[in-house]
Amino acid sequence: MFRPTAARFALNAAGKPKPASKRDLIKYWNIAKGDTVRVISGVDKGAEGKVVDIMKHMNQLIVEGVRMKRSKVPELFLSGEEKSEEDKFMSRPQPVHYSDVRLVAELPDVEGGVRKVIVKKIKRGPLFYDKNFGRLTWSRIIPGENRTLPWPRKVPELDKNHPQNTPTAIVEGSTWVPTLHTSPIPESVKDELRNKYSKYKRPTPVPKITSPAIPIALTELQVANREARIRKRLLGDKPLSEDAMDLLEQKMKEHGVSLPA
Repeated sequence: MFRPTAARFALNAAGKPKPASKRDLIKYWNIAKGDTVRVISGVDKGAEGKVVDIMKHMNQLIVEGVRMKRSKVPELFLSGEEKSEEDKFMSRPQPVHYSDVRLVAELPDVEGGVRKVIVKKIKRGPLFYDKNFGRLTWSRIIPGENRTLPWPRKVPELDKNHPQNTPTAIVEGSTWVPTLHTSPIPESVKDELRNKYSKYKRPTPVPKITSPAIPIALTELQVANREARIRKRLLGDKPLSEDAMDLLEQKMKEHGVSLPA
């Protein structure tokens, strides 16, 4: 099960407890969150409390009201209001080893009452499906009493208000105001509704932006070159005869075109 040696109290370089080695880990835990246990060794010997958390990787558990340690609250978590010295400190339970506690069971008495029994040993019974936790587990049988110790019921955790917590009114308040500048559908929902990586997705057409036509002013040299090109195209390289010039001038007048000088 585990070795009660110095390995259970080994510390790392930072002075914190080391996780238990693989061969020292407790395979079957008969204590669960919500059970009532009694401390059988240490400074708080004889104290009883409810198990609020278990740390299987260290073979330890945290018992409510046992091994309380007073620590200072960082300034970051304190509000700007003036606080007393008591508000700057908080007490938290420290882990207790699995072998330092025993289960406390309430069994019916002969007279019809209820008596507390410190269970030294638990025998594993037949397996059954626990609907409360949604898992397959075993029955906890108390030897000598021939009774079954039921597993604790799973109670939903309720948020407790602490001085360092944000007020509930601020947490539940609405901090987002819908506007027309943003889409009402989140981007993650858009990806679910339409697969952006689908091969059948059509590409979004990009509108073409064309600049308006701007009239270009020609320089004197460009105008002279243009007229020279027109004259060359009409007259050619060889000079025309006077009859050809007269015929050409007549045709151009009919069409409203003047021959450049």
